[in-house]
Amino acid sequence: MIRRDTATKPEIAAALQLSLPTVGLIVGELLEAGLLCEIGMQASNGGRPAIALQLIENARLSLGIDITKNHVYFVVVNLRGEIIAGERQEYEFANLLTYYHGLVQRKREFLKKYGIENDSLVGQSCSMPGIVSKNQRWLEYSHIFELKTPMRLNISKDIQYPYMFVNDGTACCMAECYSENMPDSFVYVMLSNTVGGSMVIDKKIVEGKNIRGGEIGHICLVPGGKKCYCGRRGHFDAYCSARVLAEQAGGRVETFFARLEEGDSRLAEVFDEYLDMLALMVYNLHIFTDLDIVIGGYVGSYLAPYLSQLKEKIIRHNIFDESKEFVFLSRYREEAAAVGGALHFIEQFIEKL
Repeated sequence: MIRRDTATKPEIAAALQLSLPTVGLIVGELLEAGLLCEIGMQASNGGRPAIALQLIENARLSLGIDITKNHVYFVVVNLRGEIIAGERQEYEFANLLTYYHGLVQRKREFLKKYGIENDSLVGQSCSMPGIVSKNQRWLEYSHIFELKTPMRLNISKDIQYPYMFVNDGTACCMAECYSENMPDSFVYVMLSNTVGGSMVIDKKIVEGKNIRGGEIGHICLVPGGKKCYCGRRGHFDAYCSARVLAEQAGGRVETFFARLEEGDSRLAEVFDEYLDMLALMVYNLHIFTDLDIVIGGYVGSYLAPYLSQLKEKIIRHNIFDESKEFVFLSRYREEAAAVGGALHFIEQFIEKL
């Protein structure tokens, strides 16, 4: 029902290999719960016409919040995984009660603005750049937020539904995992104001022993090179975060690519060097894992016109003659982390039906 506009009980029974009486009981429960509705009769082939059923996609919703150093992104998705509301707001992070209270107030105003009732929400995720605890209830530490001790976010007091905190790179990867045509195993690279990512094996994100899996941004590419925000030198983040490009164009990635498209020769040189480092990192990840690489984040959303240029640079490193493509771009832009976390609760809700 999620992938189709309409279906009948016989069609559902055939697809799920269940008996018609069993399907009838399940459909009855879903109708009573307000998740399905009857929209009329399908055309008959000679027998009794079957009733067409349709999913009420907005009957249940999920909220995702992505917190960055300077912004917060709210997004709501429905049972089909569609974004029905989204908003990015400037809001500088501070580990203060006033910040948390302000975040809760912004969330309430966002939900009210789009007419979303708390009763319809099945969960809320909150993604952040940092290491999240195993129970997903607090942030262990974050270099970008300058947090060196565990921090419990005081934004859960008004929540009457399941919630979790999740690393932003992991959340972005979750959005890809729930996409319909994604491979079972791949590596996700997030190129946003920080660089992160995840590795997926058989549709499961590899979190690692200490829930630090996917810290791609802190892989050292150039020993003794540019200084990373963590204080060390030569890390991938220092060469390929969105900030590297934004700093060349008044602090905005979109301005960088607009000027690049206009033929700015100085920015073309900067971008060529950027792609050199990105190509090296993508090759390293691919040669080690032998998996497809999916690139997302702020920069990933602008890479489509330059993907062939990136692939040419990767080929120069590759020792294998590969006929199949292994580098792809994410279908999401800056909302990916918020969407991924929200989709987690939609999938959980569907699995429990």
